[in-house]
Amino acid sequence: MCDRLSVPTCLLFNESPSYEWVVEAVEWGFGMVMFADEEMGYDGLVESTRKVCRVAHAASVAVEGEPHSLPGVAGDLLSAPVERHMTDPGRARRFVEETGTDAIAVNVGQAHLHGRGEVRLDLGRVAELKRALTVPLVLHGATSVSRDDLGEAIRRGVRKINVGSALKRACMESMRAVLADIGPDYNPYEVVGSGLPSDVMVACRRAVQEVSRGVYGAVRQLGQSRRLSKSLIDTEGERVLFTSGSTRPTGVMRTSRWECIDFIRRGIIFAG
Repeated sequence: MCDRLSVPTCLLFNESPSYEWVVEAVEWGFGMVMFADEEMGYDGLVESTRKVCRVAHAASVAVEGEPHSLPGVAGDLLSAPVERHMTDPGRARRFVEETGTDAIAVNVGQAHLHGRGEVRLDLGRVAELKRALTVPLVLHGATSVSRDDLGEAIRRGVRKINVGSALKRACMESMRAVLADIGPDYNPYEVVGSGLPSDVMVACRRAVQEVSRGVYGAVRQLGQSRRLSKSLIDTEGERVLFTSGSTRPTGVMRTSRWECIDFIRRGIIFAG
């Protein structure tokens, strides 16, 4: 897939609790990999991320690390929890130093609500983390973050934003709408893979593209301190493609570790 694209491409193997699968993604040549396990404590995450960095960096693959998981990974949250376990700048710095990770996912008030509510960020903490760290900051769970806070977080140092829930919800809702109009005597070749308006995959792709453009446009209108004409956005976006997955890896990549990190440092990445 990546070899056929006309733009520089980086594929992220995202939030996998399987060390073996992360290593396999490195071997396949993914541009960036991430190990994450919500049931693992800080020390275990440090050791696992350090091991991933050794393997990945030897293959010129970048690594994103996370010192602790966001609340709501299991999808059971309907509103923001009282205790959010926000990232401590000192501990985050130790995590980066102990693991060698190239980017760090931080918690500054967000939670995995999957679009079922809105949360506000601790923007002062974003600034503190930016001052304490030399690697790019990553914001998971951004689907449910206030758009005003999202823009301010970018101004204060966040460089990669994960909006996977927004994309997946758009895909699911579009497929449900198409399926509701399909009668019992449908032609399976027409509704799956035909490329016609009745094709559920076409509806899904268009919905994901529309949400991607919407998020990109909303943030762009907030007036970033960096030019968003160089921004990166996934799912057939306008500039550089940065797409992700956490299923078993398959694919061929064209980006090195340093190219992938450079993408993050010089622009804003929206990842699914």
